[in-house]
Amino acid sequence: MSRSTAKSLTPLVGTKKFITAKDEYSFKGRRLTGRILHITDMHIDQFYKAHSDPKQACHRFNVDPSRNVAGPYGHLGIKCDAPVSLINATFDFLTASGLNDVDMVIYTGDTARHDWDKTELPRTAEQALEAHHIALDRMLNAFDTSKIPIITTIGNNDPLVSEVLSYGSQEIYQQLGDMWSKLGLGIEKQDSFKKGGYFVYEFAPTLNVISLNSMFFFTYNTAVKSCRHGTPGAGMLDWLKQQLRDARDSGKRVWLMSHVEMTDQAGRHEYYPDCEEKYTTLLVQYADTITGHFHGHDNSDHISYVYLDDMNTYHTESVTANYPYMHAAEDRQIAHFMLNAPSITTAKNPGVRTYKYDVETMALTDYTQYWTDLYQDNLEGRVMYRKEYTFSEAFGNDLSHDGLTKTVREIQKGGVAFDRYIQYMNVTGVFQ
Repeated sequence: MSRSTAKSLTPLVGTKKFITAKDEYSFKGRRLTGRILHITDMHIDQFYKAHSDPKQACHRFNVDPSRNVAGPYGHLGIKCDAPVSLINATFDFLTASGLNDVDMVIYTGDTARHDWDKTELPRTAEQALEAHHIALDRMLNAFDTSKIPIITTIGNNDPLVSEVLSYGSQEIYQQLGDMWSKLGLGIEKQDSFKKGGYFVYEFAPTLNVISLNSMFFFTYNTAVKSCRHGTPGAGMLDWLKQQLRDARDSGKRVWLMSHVEMTDQAGRHEYYPDCEEKYTTLLVQYADTITGHFHGHDNSDHISYVYLDDMNTYHTESVTANYPYMHAAEDRQIAHFMLNAPSITTAKNPGVRTYKYDVETMALTDYTQYWTDLYQDNLEGRVMYRKEYTFSEAFGNDLSHDGLTKTVREIQKGGVAFDRYIQYMNVTGVFQ
């Protein structure tokens, strides 16, 4: 757990009041809708074979026909990744439903397939890049990037060698920079991206979006071991602190996004302890500046937060399936919330999410989650995304700090709120 003392985390005082967007309701000549789209974890597998054996990563057929149960749109579970047919159907849905009419797209990474099939079909750098090209092509076809920015992130399976990434002249930064230059963000020109894969994008005079490279914090990344001075993580944290300070001083808000979350749906901590502590410190210090915080990675729909314990120490925790029986949140001082969206890939049923936000304050207000029943889709031979739930309707609160705090406390009590939360966490459809 993160162990930062409360005394050291008093929010800093900016030199300017926050500006509002009363006269800035448009972006590149397009009136803001107050809605953004969050997609994550495509895990595109170009080698997926329909009606193959899931125990062979859905890449080969078993001599026993009864084991060849992989559907045309994917196989539910963690044995296989997403076929191109599911990716195509998802973007067809976004276009047909009008969910491509948003102010911004946040894509929190993991485009390439897992390297699960190491013996028979080990993943190559060329295959990983091909998956990125497929994803980019679908995004460019679905969205008018001259008016709708698509903000990208590097996931733990996106490097040319899965889950290994460091700082410096890495080939992946150059190659993704060249590809993502087509999105018109200008990130390929930023030194932070060219050497570290993280960047800042000015969406409006009132809002900066910061995309972090969570690989520099991630415990599975053998190229880094901590956030001690001189490490890639320490350098990114120093850069982030400066970005947050500059944003506050100029009266801006900030949305943060990265792939790997600090704590997953089961409550496991994903960052090296000192990385988590230092990152948590910034989240608390700049809680008035950060009005949105987005993750992907663990394929689930869940909430995590930073809180102050009885020992005057800040910790990070997820609202998990065991949550009502683990801790009492009733009297906790919660400083910051983070939101995880479900994935397109098929570890659970595929999903995409839209957020509503206040165009004046850039604060998140609500979200709607969409899902598709993969089992039924495979039976019927089509993908049918539909609304799963809207946060305010399901839990009776908005996404303000007070609203999320009330929701977490209601979930902690068990009952209907807890049951709904767990069903939605697992992307199992509309609560009955």
